[in-house]
Amino acid sequence: MPYVIERAPDLFEEISGSFQSGTGKAAINHPDGWLEAASRTELAEAQVSFVAPAEVSDGMVAVSTRYARAGGVVLQLLELAPEPVIIPASVTPRQLRLALLFAGKLDQVEAFVASGHAPKAAVISWEYATEFLRGDPMLNELAGALQPPLAPADIDALFVAASRIP
Repeated sequence: MPYVIERAPDLFEEISGSFQSGTGKAAINHPDGWLEAASRTELAEAQVSFVAPAEVSDGMVAVSTRYARAGGVVLQLLELAPEPVIIPASVTPRQLRLALLFAGKLDQVEAFVASGHAPKAAVISWEYATEFLRGDPMLNELAGALQPPLAPADIDALFVAASRIP
């Protein structure tokens, strides 16, 4: 949990280790370990507050932090943004097939591959690939044959889901 010092009204600075409180001739240098050893009274005299960290929801990341006083208590306020989604460049055939199964699309893909309408290269890739590359045009052909067809964003989501399968 962070400690903050109030340098001016509503102007907080996160501190750890050694730090200086006060200004000018009234400045006091506090050594490492002082924060943990200080009493509540000593912390208050130095204008230092112990702040409980704000919670970050699943799927979110903190992009900025600030502190504010509310009802005499200093709170940590976070600006949150959605966690960036990284589209994997490749997944294993097992991962992709399981992701398709969980998405309810595996039977359609297998039926299309077996139908004789799939391009021969797509059939060979489906049957013998040791990895599936997100940039492979064959994926777009297979995705377009599904009902409803998968859009590029759907394929990205499928790759993300597949990459999370151990």
